[in-house]
Amino acid sequence: MNTIFPILFNLSAFVSLSIMHLFWFLGGKTGLKFAFPNNSKHKKKTYSPGKMALLLYVLLFLTMSLICIAQTDIVDGVFNQETIIWGNRVTGIIFMARALGSFQYVGFTKSMRGSEFAKLDTFMISPLCLAIAICSYLSTADF
Repeated sequence: MNTIFPILFNLSAFVSLSIMHLFWFLGGKTGLKFAFPNNSKHKKKTYSPGKMALLLYVLLFLTMSLICIAQTDIVDGVFNQETIIWGNRVTGIIFMARALGSFQYVGFTKSMRGSEFAKLDTFMISPLCLAIAICSYLSTADF
């Protein structure tokens, strides 16, 4: 099986996510009102990350991007094979857990479904997380 598609899919997702979170870290506001869950009854955000959390997300997504790049042999020696495999496994587990959700505000199992975030989560964010999880597994199938 050729693993280039799942690698490129994840690479594009991680680069996009890191740019988006960097934009928010630097003070950008576009998309923020849909980016985090809220209690649909009170319209109160259930989670709003601070600057350090946003920076941590940027660094994590960039690290995941480097793992993808290391798999393509474009850059040799960034990570060894074991680090790439474990990096993909951990990434897959994280994104599968995010896709499944918290049973209340995020993921396919959420019970709060009335907010704009919930709609976006159901039709875009959770499916993207599921696709990333599957691609993380498939990208190491030939390793």
